Amino acid sequence: MKKLLSPAAGHAVCLAVVLMICSVALIVIKAFLPAFILPRITITLLVMLSLVALVAEHFLFGSDGTTQYLETGLLAAAAFWMMTWAVGLATCADAGKVGLAGGVIYLLCLLVFTAMRSKLDSSPIRHKGAALTLAAALLLLACQSLAGLPILA
Repeated sequence: MKKLLSPAAGHAVCLAVVLMICSVALIVIKAFLPAFILPRITITLLVMLSLVALVAEHFLFGSDGTTQYLETGLLAAAAFWMMTWAVGLATCADAGKVGLAGGVIYLLCLLVFTAMRSKLDSSPIRHKGAALTLAAALLLLACQSLAGLPILA
């Protein structure tokens, strides 16, 4: 059976949905709680959003092991730029920095996540989805050392 989406489009759709949910939440928070201090855009936040999108993509679309990395990175950069600019977290130029950093971070997370997925596919573990989710959570914990590095000063 032919797949409906290419691997890059599947990644982009999941990332766009995750970023859209976060954008709506930020808009609601800004509208109803104007005194609420929003979190800064850091590398850890971008890693978290990327891993949530990759785990969702694994459960929704699966993967056949083929990925167009350039296309996926460009779509991820565009999604992060649009989310940051449309919500009003940064100006257009600053949103470009977030988009570039988000695209690179998403590609790095995709590479590590693809390696984890291929390793788990060759293992006798019965619940590969739970193991992959746990591995993504541990990867997020490993990225906590970068928590103090903001993308926008």
